[in-house]
Amino acid sequence: LAMYSTLLGQPAPTPGMTGGPSANGTYNGQPLVGTTKIAFFDLNAGTRMEILAGDPDQPSWWRDVYNKKGFEVHHMGYVVNEPIWPAVQRFQAAGLGDPVQWAHWGKVDQPGSGCYVYMDSQLTLGVTVEILANEADCDDLPAPPHSKG
Repeated sequence: LAMYSTLLGQPAPTPGMTGGPSANGTYNGQPLVGTTKIAFFDLNAGTRMEILAGDPDQPSWWRDVYNKKGFEVHHMGYVVNEPIWPAVQRFQAAGLGDPVQWAHWGKVDQPGSGCYVYMDSQLTLGVTVEILANEADCDDLPAPPHSKG
């Protein structure tokens, strides 16, 4: 955050936490237990840069991509204004990548909440694609599997 703060001439944002069991998410067919620190820089009215630091001790796409590739651009995010899962299926049908992690953010069914799906497009596009939707378009997001134990 300090390096980007210097580069952009902006104060460093205070990071929050996201992910984990409260996100009601899935990673590689298992309940999402990994978390990540998250912070945003507003670059202009339509562009935000998101900085992530995944928990190194719990499985998540954040951790696993970092362990494989190191410090990098992790993903490009796109908001859809439609039910999210059909958009995911179109991306997958086009051969661009498969969904590997998805979850909700915010409080489900409350204003300002929503969901995301990370698409593993590392081999096709060289970066993970994140498909995002507002809460009203998250109803078809698959539920996470039940925890074992």
